[in-house]
Amino acid sequence: MTQSIPRALAFHHQGGVMEQFRVAKKFGGPNGRVATVEDIVDARIATKDRWGFPWTGTFVTGSRVYSGTSKAGVPLLVFAHKKQPELDSYHELNRLDWENDDVGTIKDWAISQDKFEDLINGVYGDVHIVDLSTYKNNSVGNSASNRYKFAEAMENPIILGFLGSKAKEFLMTLHQMQQSWLSRQKQEVRDSTVIMCSRLYDFYMRHTNAGEKYFASSGYAKVRPLTFEDAVFYIPDNRHGERINRTTYGPDFGCATSSGIDDLIFSPYYVVGVKGSDPITSIERPFIQVVGNVKEQWEHFVEPVPEGIDIIDTYTGVQPDGSRDRPYYLPFRWGGGALASSRITENGAASNIPEFRLLKKERVKSKEVEYSCSSREYQYPYVDMWDACVKAMPEEANAMSFGGSRGGGSTHGVNATSTIFWNVEVEENPFKFLMKCGDRLFTQYSDEDKLTSQPCQLVEKSRVIKRRKRWEIPEEIYRLTDGCRDMWPVYAYLMDQSPKEANSVYIEDKSVGWVEKKSRNVMKVTVAYYYSIYGDVYFRPFSVIREDADWQLERRAQAGLLEAA
Repeated sequence: MTQSIPRALAFHHQGGVMEQFRVAKKFGGPNGRVATVEDIVDARIATKDRWGFPWTGTFVTGSRVYSGTSKAGVPLLVFAHKKQPELDSYHELNRLDWENDDVGTIKDWAISQDKFEDLINGVYGDVHIVDLSTYKNNSVGNSASNRYKFAEAMENPIILGFLGSKAKEFLMTLHQMQQSWLSRQKQEVRDSTVIMCSRLYDFYMRHTNAGEKYFASSGYAKVRPLTFEDAVFYIPDNRHGERINRTTYGPDFGCATSSGIDDLIFSPYYVVGVKGSDPITSIERPFIQVVGNVKEQWEHFVEPVPEGIDIIDTYTGVQPDGSRDRPYYLPFRWGGGALASSRITENGAASNIPEFRLLKKERVKSKEVEYSCSSREYQYPYVDMWDACVKAMPEEANAMSFGGSRGGGSTHGVNATSTIFWNVEVEENPFKFLMKCGDRLFTQYSDEDKLTSQPCQLVEKSRVIKRRKRWEIPEEIYRLTDGCRDMWPVYAYLMDQSPKEANSVYIEDKSVGWVEKKSRNVMKVTVAYYYSIYGDVYFRPFSVIREDADWQLERRAQAGLLEAA
């Protein structure tokens, strides 16, 4: 039975919180919104199960806190959950020489003094104002550990401003949940535990001790989106052995302070998109949390292979062909050999996952090639370095590998790279790495220097060519992985050692363990080499599926993978 499609969906994005805001806004559409703290409060009050996602998720919201000083010189915090002023750049307002003078990261968010005054005076609607000149932090401890008892939280102006219009109803709901949880614990635990509300952190744009006066900017206001932590109740361990009252507490209330979310070191965080203007009562889990189910129920999420294509390209970047414009790239490290070809991606970075098996290779020439960086680049190889090596490539060569660069990455400097030019012959079709979804094999997408565990194209038919159990990877290959941080040398080795009839491999198991007799770590793999014929359905990359949220939710509904009503 198909489930109804939810109005509120949480988003995660490896690109950080700014990308999460983008995809959440895209999902909400012109009549929707990014969920505020008040939206999360509504969903938590409506969710009776404390293990429901609205309670267990950590959310960066569309609500904001503004930290500034009024024209009269009073330091203020202003909480806004609805209409808000357009952001300015902190660096621009303060006339700082900074390469990032926009609002591309949260650390750059600010508003002018005039906008701050308008906010205080209600131009943007109802706000909650806290006078920091009279506010006292009445908790015990610094900002990393302070806690508030229920009665204190019910009177704390920062907590009330943070939670918005239903603050006291939420705190009462939270308190009742805590009491219910505590009533199920042992008597000795109940007797020694104090029920607390959570900490406040980074509302003052720096950590603060109890009773300390708080900093607020002058001439402009700093801006932070509000972060609402999860609410899984627990009793912290007593690590030092002393006899103290234990506490159990609910969600932390705080601010996201950068695009990396400084305060959310231990918790994954989500931004919620909401369709329409009505209040919400539930939040659907992000795609990242249901990926395992998606792989198991793959039939609901695959699409037909585009007409005229037999094998879906699973690699990033433009496929090389050995021409002067698109030579082959051979991943290489000193102490190892070039075993397979790979790609250079669209942004000039090396994608080290092997693509084609080498039928033959001949070393043409080694040369130190000079190049000049025209811009600051952080990927490798640098765009200017690649272009210089292509120009220096001998006529008889059709491939390159790099042994390292000298002075690379500096702006406008002259640099050099040790380059090996090759003449190679590769197989006509790429070699594929396989994975399992349910009981079926799929090809696997590759992403830069790692396989991503994202299924691509269905294997329609396959024939086992060879199996190897507990196969020990040679030490000279394993040590190139830098402690398993870069696995491409192992993948290249498995491709190089493949039987000629095989066109794919499934790594059933890999393990690393210390062998006392050899006094070193040893990697062992169990693999199956296949000759595979590929089917007529495939997965789009998960990043694409995440972006196409409406399609994703329809398929999740068909598969019975929705929780929210």
